[in-house]
Amino acid sequence: MEKLNDKNYRMWKLRMSLILERAQLIDIVKGKIPQPKTTPELEEWKNKDLDARMELVMHLTDEQIDLVKDLETSKEIWDALKERHEPSDRTTKINTLRHLVTLEMEESEGIDTFIRKWQLALEQALSAGNKIDEDMKFDLILGALPDSWDTFVTTHGNDDTSNMKNMFLKMKREEIRRIKGKAKHNDGSMAMSAITRFQKSNFSKPRFQKFQRSYKPNQPSKQGALNVSTITCRYCNKTGHMERECRRKQYDQRNKGKRYNAQAHSALIPNEEEDTSFIQAFMSEVQTNKIQMERLWYFDTKVTTILPIVENG
Repeated sequence: MEKLNDKNYRMWKLRMSLILERAQLIDIVKGKIPQPKTTPELEEWKNKDLDARMELVMHLTDEQIDLVKDLETSKEIWDALKERHEPSDRTTKINTLRHLVTLEMEESEGIDTFIRKWQLALEQALSAGNKIDEDMKFDLILGALPDSWDTFVTTHGNDDTSNMKNMFLKMKREEIRRIKGKAKHNDGSMAMSAITRFQKSNFSKPRFQKFQRSYKPNQPSKQGALNVSTITCRYCNKTGHMERECRRKQYDQRNKGKRYNAQAHSALIPNEEEDTSFIQAFMSEVQTNKIQMERLWYFDTKVTTILPIVENG
């Protein structure tokens, strides 16, 4: 049996009364058998009173023993404990009942802590003489839950009110479910945060971007303006572009990667001076022989120089 403390007087009183009644000492404790005056009866009464005092003291905590250590009879001890833990004035009844009705659970408060606090307030209200039935207890504890528990209150509002322990168990399960849901949500948030950080980091970019260099002709650099006329292609040996921009190289790579032969190609394509002299000679021939211009055909392949084709007759 739990010893008496400042929180359990009502239940302690019930259990203690049964223990004393079984030992046939309850009448002495409650004063129903007064102290006799004759010697034989007085000795018997003192022995029973001593047994009653022993039972009472053995079921008190040290703090409660300090309250009754100077008292001489079991009735004095019983009455002192009742006055201490069960005041009967109207003001105490009102204050304890008000405290129970206005008690509310905080959002950050654990359900075990709240239940202990609520049970203490209920014990104090009952000890003060307030009459609270099971339905009222059920309504009070559900009404003390915070707003975030509204779904729980709606779901279990019509449950059996005769078993408060079962309701306490349901409240504990609901708290565990909420903790697991919150942990799962936090894990998901942390995972999304990690993904976001990864996407913003350099590792999420293509590797070649780290070393990519873009060539822009005629754009100033740190060393000064770039003169493209001084650039010579290492593939076709022409100026004005780099090898990676060479169209001839790109064409050759598309055609099975055959490398361009600049010397052989130069033999087929006259240079700029040769083109000029050839055209001048051709125009002189047209004027000398009075070739009709309207009967003159040109065939331009875009590869070699312009070749005239003159229709006979």
